[in-house]
Amino acid sequence: MYTFKEIACFENKDLVEAMKQYASERIAQKRGSNVDVKFSKADKLKKIDDAYMKEVAKNAGVEAKFSALNSDTDKRRFSQIPNVSFYAREIRDILVDAILPIVMDASTLTYFAQTDFADLGGTISYHLKNNALYTVSKASYKNRRANIQKVSDTTVTLAGENHQITVATDFFDIMCGNSHIAEDVMKAAISMQTQMYVEAYASLNGAMAQANIPQQLRATQFSDAAFLSLANRVKAYNHGARVAVVGTNVALQSVLPNVATGARYFTDSDFVKLGHLEKYKGVDVLPLEQVIDVANQSTYGLALDDNKLYIIPLDEKLVKIGIFGGTISHQDNPYDNANKIVTSTMEKAWETAVITNATAGVIELS
Repeated sequence: MYTFKEIACFENKDLVEAMKQYASERIAQKRGSNVDVKFSKADKLKKIDDAYMKEVAKNAGVEAKFSALNSDTDKRRFSQIPNVSFYAREIRDILVDAILPIVMDASTLTYFAQTDFADLGGTISYHLKNNALYTVSKASYKNRRANIQKVSDTTVTLAGENHQITVATDFFDIMCGNSHIAEDVMKAAISMQTQMYVEAYASLNGAMAQANIPQQLRATQFSDAAFLSLANRVKAYNHGARVAVVGTNVALQSVLPNVATGARYFTDSDFVKLGHLEKYKGVDVLPLEQVIDVANQSTYGLALDDNKLYIIPLDEKLVKIGIFGGTISHQDNPYDNANKIVTSTMEKAWETAVITNATAGVIELS
């Protein structure tokens, strides 16, 4: 798993490991997995808060002042010390970057997208081999009858686009126990991962739109014949690579035997337990986790299309996600414009694009 350089140089390894453990346990618990935990969630939040505040005071050079705090008024004044505000943001950003790879790896985004990392301001290049085969023709023993053939490779480069999140935050709230740094960090990491998921899926959806791929790689209705024909075509043009069908659980309801033919499901079958089949007609079935359409949260919008299924190769990720450098924050001056809310903006650079030499297909269900 990737480790950002600033995390490798961060001295408080215990704080980083505690945050990673908290993130892993929260992800497992949300998925219904049994997790062996030694401490309650409340205890872990407090331990991480305490370690975080001590680390902020240590880096800010005010450990003695931190230890001598007696009242909430003192804490309020302490939180406004410029060095304290700076390191509160910086260490929070380091914790976000510590768990971001964990959150990314736990997502079904990995079914069709590959994540790579580079320094801020850098680039990531992908060298794509030409996937076409040479044409083999019959020839006599005396004369050359075939044209000379040459295939060319290509290189595609990702440079990164800056993204930002502006949130109302206050180190004072953490000092008073009104909020918890672990929860704030987790929300920031999940928010970034969700946006990457939305952008990566939009890249896939756009590349597989009707105007961008030939009719031979599209099916307008699901049927066993259309499904197998498309799966076989994708497999053949990926030179025998194993293929899978991916889509949301709603879309995958189409990938089922026709009940009208008399098919029966037993209580221990994959369909009853999972809501979909794990394999159908020899093709792996991979359900994509539906995610929030962040731009339309007020109407409870969802980002993934429930009317599309994709046939993809498993040996090549169609979408590439480049993440560039660590998270960087800046903060408005306290009490600007008579506003006592301290706003902090986190910035993160990434880019998503379909970069592949593989062939894929799409089934449009409506």
